[in-house]
Amino acid sequence: MWAWDEIGPEGLRFYGKMSASISHEVKNVLAIINENAGLLNDLVMMAERGVAVEPQRLVGIAGTIDKQVRRADLIAKNLNRFAHSADHLQGEVDLAEWVELALALVGRFASNRGIRLEFSPPPATPPVQSAPFFLLNLIWLGLDMAMELAGPDKTVLLQIEVAAGRLGLVYDRLNPLSDNDWDFVTDGHVRSLALLLGANPWQDVKSGRFGFDLPCER
Repeated sequence: MWAWDEIGPEGLRFYGKMSASISHEVKNVLAIINENAGLLNDLVMMAERGVAVEPQRLVGIAGTIDKQVRRADLIAKNLNRFAHSADHLQGEVDLAEWVELALALVGRFASNRGIRLEFSPPPATPPVQSAPFFLLNLIWLGLDMAMELAGPDKTVLLQIEVAAGRLGLVYDRLNPLSDNDWDFVTDGHVRSLALLLGANPWQDVKSGRFGFDLPCER
C-alpha cells in the first residue's frame, strides 16, 4: 500500500522545485526583453538627435523580443499543464506527452549539469491509467538518477517500449549501475510512487539501463 505521508510532502517539494525553476526561466526571459527594450530606447533617442539608425538594428532587436515572447508563451503553457496535472488523481494519459512535458520542465537542471536529454518515442502508445502529477514526479526522479549515471557522452536517452500489457519507461545510455545506485528505488518516496502508479522498477546492470514498467490496456 502506498503511503500518503511519504508521497504528499515529497510531491510538494517536487512542485516547489519545478515552480522555482520555471520562475527562474521567466525572469531570464524578462531580463532579455528588458535589455533589448533599453537598446531600442537608446536608438530612439539617437534618432531624435538626428543620428542615423540602421533599420537592420531595429529588425534585430524586434526579432529578439519576438523570440523571447514566444519562449515565455511556451513556458507559460508548460506551467499551465504542470499545474493542471494535479487536477485528478487518476485518469487516462498519453505517456509520451507527459515524458515530453517532464523534459521541458527539467531542461534547466540538465543544462546546469552539462547533460543532454534525448527522447525516442514510438509512433504510438496505448493509453495508461495513471495519476499525471505523480507520474511526472516519478519521471523526474528517474531523470535525476539517470543524470548522475550519464556516460562519457553526457547524454541520457529516454525511450518507451511497448509490449503486451505494459509500457516500459526506459532510461538508457548510462554507466553500468551498481547495487548502491539502485538503492534509490527502495527510498520510501520512489517505492510509494511506484505502488501508486502500478509501476514495476527494473534494471539491467550490464547495459546501463533502468526503468519502470507501467500497466496499459493493450
